[in-house]
Amino acid sequence: VPQQAEQTLNSIQIVKIGAGLMIKPNEVTVEDIRTRVEKLLSNDQYAKNAHQLRDSLHQGGGIARAVDEINKLLNKASSSVS
Repeated sequence: VPQQAEQTLNSIQIVKIGAGLMIKPNEVTVEDIRTRVEKLLSNDQYAKNAHQLRDSLHQGGGIARAVDEINKLLNKASSSVS
């Protein structure tokens, strides 16, 4: 159940690659949650796709690489302003 804009965008991508499901905040009911959890647990493809996503994120360097790349951009931007 995404609460912020970036969570909605992430959820849409997760659904597109088949690694999970999304419930819109204005559509949350106990039955919706139960139905989606049962669907996730009864279909192994969701777990397989989630593992593939995890593996691709690790291969890309994960959080550490993201921080390094952001710092490189910030350093580049600050040196071009000087």
